[in-house]
Amino acid sequence: YDGRTALHLAAANERVSVLEFLVSHQPPINLNPLDRFEDTPLGDAVRHAKPTAISMLEQAGAVRKGDPKLHVGASRVSATGTERQKMLRKPALLALMEGSLERRALRWVEQHLQPSLSEKTQDMLDVVGRLRTALQQLTDLINNTHGTFSSPHPALGHGDGDGAIGRLVS
Repeated sequence: YDGRTALHLAAANERVSVLEFLVSHQPPINLNPLDRFEDTPLGDAVRHAKPTAISMLEQAGAVRKGDPKLHVGASRVSATGTERQKMLRKPALLALMEGSLERRALRWVEQHLQPSLSEKTQDMLDVVGRLRTALQQLTDLINNTHGTFSSPHPALGHGDGDGAIGRLVS
């Protein structure tokens, strides 16, 4: 949690038996891992006022944040933990996504439909333009006839204004 190690938690909670085990562990562990807050276990022990943990960690050679002995190369736990796991998984996830059904469908659309879509869009715009012109002509016709039509079509009526359009304009 937050890149904190067992050593961070043992120091902050002054768990002496855990601290003894960890500082005497063979092969030796890093006594100065940095958590997400860039702090060491000794820093946690000091912040939580745990004198026994402070003494044990100092005797083992641990240092606090800001100490010149804490070199730039101090390991940051999260870089070797969760972030590292994410970095290792990333290529596999990208490969999986690249081979996914969704990605293959997108590539097919890009290769096959996209070029013809622009042509079809232009065709549709032409049709819409012609429809607008026809609608404008019909509107002009309706405005100029004042409700009188002579057409055998039921929608237009029979010249007496009884059709659907005739009723609209009368």
